[in-house]
Amino acid sequence: MSAAAILEVHDLVKHFPVAGGLLQRRKGVVKAVDGVSFTIRRGETLGLVGESGCGKTTVSRLVLKLIEPTAGRIVLGGVEVTGLSPAQMWEHRRRVQIVFQDPYSSLNPRLSAGTIVGEPMENFRIATGKDKERRVTELFARVGLRAESISRYPHEFSGGQRQRLGIAKALSVNPDVIVADEPVSALDVSVRAQVLNLMIALQDELELAYLFVSHDLAVVRHVSHRIAVMYLGRIVELADKRALFETPLHPYSEALLAAAPVPDAARRKRKRVILQGDVPSPMRPPSGCRFHTRCAYAMPECKVTDPPLLEVAPGHQVACLRRPIGGDLAPLARSG
Repeated sequence: MSAAAILEVHDLVKHFPVAGGLLQRRKGVVKAVDGVSFTIRRGETLGLVGESGCGKTTVSRLVLKLIEPTAGRIVLGGVEVTGLSPAQMWEHRRRVQIVFQDPYSSLNPRLSAGTIVGEPMENFRIATGKDKERRVTELFARVGLRAESISRYPHEFSGGQRQRLGIAKALSVNPDVIVADEPVSALDVSVRAQVLNLMIALQDELELAYLFVSHDLAVVRHVSHRIAVMYLGRIVELADKRALFETPLHPYSEALLAAAPVPDAARRKRKRVILQGDVPSPMRPPSGCRFHTRCAYAMPECKVTDPPLLEVAPGHQVACLRRPIGGDLAPLARSG
């Protein structure tokens, strides 16, 4: 196990069979996740970014064991949970919780806010009775909700308050890892920063590890320590956020950064990188490097050689065939 890593993912694969025709025969597989590896340490946030359909949400569902992987390993707190049955997984389920994208649909409208937060404590035998009520009141205060709102129902809260309630529910069982799947994309811009800052403060206080899934680069930059860039089921670059934003080494990372809105008027005048074509089908990914069909820097060998994810600088991994120059991988010319 990596030093201080609370979550390890090794060569994770998820293929979904596709059937069709009158007899529903198997026609192929969708390679939603095709060999993903990463670790997350206590108190660290790993941001997972990429275009829609790249496999981000599937990775989060695999980490949560909501779906079973086709291959690969998931290690949680030193215990491999990959092949555990639902009954065996129960004692580990508490350690990984989720904050959903839509705070309203993730809450039971028939239960009061206090019941929503307190119910998991009873399920995992953490607290009951007066002790549970006390812990619920403490959690409400911790996430910025008033004690009198404990008896209210989800429809009586605003969007930001509902997401705070969802965070309190995730915290109720003392997790080690929280998977945040687009946790602020459904919120008004005015409350996004408040919720993000709350999550950062809770992480500092409780040493939580976050897997933060988002398509919003500004949000990911604000909350993440490291960032993994996904394309067509694979991680193509993984680095410290500063290194990634200042010196992207993969053409796809460069294109994502160039496409992000830039508040600086001087930088907006610079030429942007525009990706050509559509994302290939995950049923029929291109041979060689999966990005070569849209890459402005593609070489002939990119069509036949699938580049592995290699460390080219301390903590900076990239899957690209461009050759090192003077011992360092040549960075792309920033154009965004």
